Amino acid sequence: MKLVWTRGAFLLCCVTVSVFANSNIPTDDVIKQQFAKQSGGLMHLGHITLRRLDAVGNQATYSVEGDMAADDNLYRMVGMAGDYLFYENTWVKNRPVKFSAMMTAVGTQASGWTTTFFSMQMAAKNAGRPFSPTEDLSKTLVVNDSGFMAQFAKLDTQFAESKTTVETQQKQYDELKKRVMDLDE
Repeated sequence: MKLVWTRGAFLLCCVTVSVFANSNIPTDDVIKQQFAKQSGGLMHLGHITLRRLDAVGNQATYSVEGDMAADDNLYRMVGMAGDYLFYENTWVKNRPVKFSAMMTAVGTQASGWTTTFFSMQMAAKNAGRPFSPTEDLSKTLVVNDSGFMAQFAKLDTQFAESKTTVETQQKQYDELKKRVMDLDE
C-alpha cells in the first residue's frame, strides 16, 4: 500500500512541475499577426486551437484549427466573353470559414517567433483578389451574385441588337460593293 502512495505522490509532483513549466507556445496575437502578414493582409484568423505535434529545441510543429475570414470580398476570374469579364465571389468579407493547417514556429518568448503555415485546408476556395476602388467594373459580372441573371439578360439583348446592326451594315456594304463593281465595268 505504501508503494501506491509513493507512486501517487510522485505523479502528483510531476504533473505540478509540468504545469509550472515555462510554456514556449506562440501567443494567439503573434500567430494571428503573422498569418495576416503571410496572407498579404487579405485574410485574418478568428478563434484558433493549437495542438503540438513535434518539438526540437526552439522549433515546434503544431496542428492549427479554427476560423479564418477575408478582410474584403475576394473574386476570381472564371471566364470572359467579348469585353466582359466574369468573376466568382470566392470569399465574403468577415464571414468565418473553418480551416485546418500545419504551422511551424521557431523562437522563444524572449526572442520572438517566426511562424510558417502550410498544408492549409478549408471549406472555401483558396483563390481570389479584391477589386480595387479605382478599377473600372462596368464590364465585370459576378456569376454568383444575385443580380447576375438580370445583368446577363441585358448583355444578351445588347448582343442581339449589335448582331442585327452588324448584319444590316454587312448587307449595305455588300450592296455598295456590288454598285462599285458595276461602275467599274
